[in-house]
Amino acid sequence: MPIVRKTAGTLIHIVKREVGYYRCSPTHLLLFMTYRCTSRCKSCTMWQRDAGRHEMSLEEWKKFIDMVAPLGIRNAEMFGGDALLRKDVLLPLTAYIRSKGIPEVDLVTNGNLMDRDTAYGLVINGVSTVFISVDGTEGLQDEVRGNDGSYRKVKDAIAYLREARGSSAAPRIALNCTISALNVHGFEKVVDFAREQQVDAVSFEYAGEFPVECLARSAVNGIAPQPYFVSQGRSILLNRQQAITLKQKIRKIKDRKKDDRFALITKNIDALTIENLVRGEFSHRKCYICRYLITVDPSGNVLPCAFFDKYSIGNIRAQDFKEIWKNKAHRAFIDAVGRGKTELCKYCVVGVERNPSVFQEIQKAYFIATNTGYDERIAS
Repeated sequence: MPIVRKTAGTLIHIVKREVGYYRCSPTHLLLFMTYRCTSRCKSCTMWQRDAGRHEMSLEEWKKFIDMVAPLGIRNAEMFGGDALLRKDVLLPLTAYIRSKGIPEVDLVTNGNLMDRDTAYGLVINGVSTVFISVDGTEGLQDEVRGNDGSYRKVKDAIAYLREARGSSAAPRIALNCTISALNVHGFEKVVDFAREQQVDAVSFEYAGEFPVECLARSAVNGIAPQPYFVSQGRSILLNRQQAITLKQKIRKIKDRKKDDRFALITKNIDALTIENLVRGEFSHRKCYICRYLITVDPSGNVLPCAFFDKYSIGNIRAQDFKEIWKNKAHRAFIDAVGRGKTELCKYCVVGVERNPSVFQEIQKAYFIATNTGYDERIAS
């Protein structure tokens, strides 16, 4: 019966998603509190963006929430940079979002600025899940993040959150581990770390990266993307042996989990073949993201894609959201992506999580139900 219920749930989700795709109905928010960051990650260039000027005030963010809350938004994700650089806005904004009937507000953070007061603030103001980025343990975390003390700060962040929530189940504490050539040799230690720290979930995903030479060929209306996952001197994609090693390690992690209380999420790697991992190319037949996800940058620009940070379809400081969504600029972007004019899309690993096709959704559900994944026979 559990399998039947899960299958039925997956099918209902797929149907709703397809209806939303054709209606272009927004259901989720991705809110960039800031592009500024306290990490200097070797896998991300966000911290190199021109940032810090003209960031939205709390009242401006509230005005935006008033515009979109009646649309039936299901989730708001507070993002950065390091979103905790905007604690003065983030904490009261979280409470305001929840007061407007949006059921889930999540925070993605590197943990660098988490302290006891912030942890209690997140609990009091109703954050649903805190996703903490972890690349490895001890020296590996510090090396990939580009900050000495990053590992210690993650441990402190978890301790503060567990103390603040007490016996409550919220916020959930989830570790996000992005795997690349930088940490494939030691990422598996994150599982033991999760067990020791008594977190609620561990998610493993693949890094991916966009080739610089594809950016100009992906321009829409003359505006080229500027993704923050690009090579910084050398590729972070896995070679074939590393890809096989990754699959082997994921298999071992699954086999050993059994009695652990935390949720283990590997479906986004399970769905990738060895070839996907090596080439950094992924199959996306159509883009759901630009149709359901409202992405707002720190200055109030509404973006159809976070990787097109200069392609604004409107600004919520100056316009009502109804004038922005599905306007001419938005439709032009949707049309360009739909006709395969953006080469960038085939390298978009984010799409594996946020943008799976119907087949990929069913495939992921199958991998979860059977505890398997692509290419496990090759890797074994």
